[in-house]
Amino acid sequence: MRTELIAFAELMEDILFQHNGEKGDSWKKLSTRYLLYKLRRHIEDLTWFITGSAEEIDYSHERLIPTPDLVRKACLDVANYAMMLYWRTEEKKDDYMGPDSRS
Repeated sequence: MRTELIAFAELMEDILFQHNGEKGDSWKKLSTRYLLYKLRRHIEDLTWFITGSAEEIDYSHERLIPTPDLVRKACLDVANYAMMLYWRTEEKKDDYMGPDSRS
């Protein structure tokens, strides 16, 4: 396995581990719609941080100026929510409605 991937996965786990005390694996019970909402929000934040479309962004009631560390943290948040959504859609295969099955 690529060393970059291993290092990134370890950082993803570090973030999840930091929340174990308060949240544990509660994401396993969250709806796929909620996880998608959170993923989109973090992608939006990351987009703002990288494109520089705004000097500051309102994030969790704080005013944050994008820094390389903040961009890297946002990448990890996006990856973690994508992982959660991946696993939740796998668990709910029978309930998942893809674009072709919507009425």
